[in-house]
Amino acid sequence: MEIETTENNINELISRIDARYGKMSKGQKRLADYVKGNYDKAVFLTAAKLGEIVGVSESTVVRFATQLGYSGYPGFQKALEELVRNKLNSIQRMEVTYGRISQSEILETVLQSDIEKIKLTLGAIDHAAFNLAIDTILNARRIYVVGIRSCAPLASFMGFYLNLVCEDVVTVNTNSSSEIFEQLIRIGEKDVIIGISFPRYSMRTLKALEFASNRKAKVITLTDSVNSPMNLYSSCNLIAKSDMASIVDSLVAPLSVINALVVANRCIGYINAPSLFQLVVADCLDVKTDVEFYDRNRKLLYESMKAMGFECVKPEGAFYMLVKAPTGDDAEFSAEAKKFNLLIVPATSFGCPGYVRMAYCVSNEMIHRALPALQKLADHYGLKK
Repeated sequence: MEIETTENNINELISRIDARYGKMSKGQKRLADYVKGNYDKAVFLTAAKLGEIVGVSESTVVRFATQLGYSGYPGFQKALEELVRNKLNSIQRMEVTYGRISQSEILETVLQSDIEKIKLTLGAIDHAAFNLAIDTILNARRIYVVGIRSCAPLASFMGFYLNLVCEDVVTVNTNSSSEIFEQLIRIGEKDVIIGISFPRYSMRTLKALEFASNRKAKVITLTDSVNSPMNLYSSCNLIAKSDMASIVDSLVAPLSVINALVVANRCIGYINAPSLFQLVVADCLDVKTDVEFYDRNRKLLYESMKAMGFECVKPEGAFYMLVKAPTGDDAEFSAEAKKFNLLIVPATSFGCPGYVRMAYCVSNEMIHRALPALQKLADHYGLKK
């Protein structure tokens, strides 16, 4: 079962127009009539364009929005978006948005729309809430992640990657309400649940959050609005833009927020390696590394380049060797080496201007294959053996 928006909420904009219609000017009445009859088109218009279509000035459009009780045209347009979202089904919304563009433009249009959602999310997200979410996850004994229907892939993605960096993560299976509660039966005040839900909101997700809240668990929500019902039981609300007038909702911005949460938990939360890798290290403590392989490579590269006339710094433990640029310009030396299919790195950024860095943590065969090219490079600079 999904949470339906009430008829009163759906018709809020229309109700405001009807209530104030008698006191409107002639121009405002033309605007009101157009919006009521063409809300699916008006939602995509700027104030200037709407005024042009109706035959009034842009300032009249702005006053019209203000008279309806909205904070300017952006607030009015947001109400229009809500009206369209609830009045039209997914197929209709797609036809409204993309019916006017050619097939060749669809890719760019959709990607640009996704980019805009990320920008809007970045500008509006509560950084304090984001930091609180990180701290809550880091301090949790167990982390539960729940998402239904189109949000299930988001929950699965988040659960998978959090499991790599956190001790105990449960991605809640959502085949039925009873299964959800069975998996949450041990949730308690030391745990956290992350609920992900976007319109149409999932009643099962809401019930899971309510159950967790009643058990004193911390509740984090990732949803589209501060007015989302998912925030009823949440102490930490993360808002991401998802609305997209198409057959599918855009979940790019929510996925980016999830990505940021995972990265933050990895960077901030784990000075030590996760438990899995600690076990791997424990099993490898008595295993000795074969450094002879690297020593052979070191000797081969160092002695060969010295014999060609290059001035080199003999490595004493690293996996790379510093070679002096014949002209003193390490960037120029690196560029010339590319002409001989040799990839070497200017060492200025490593604090050694005038030198290049050459790695020898490669196969011995590869170094042998590179020697003829290195000799040509030496000849190019007229180095003497």
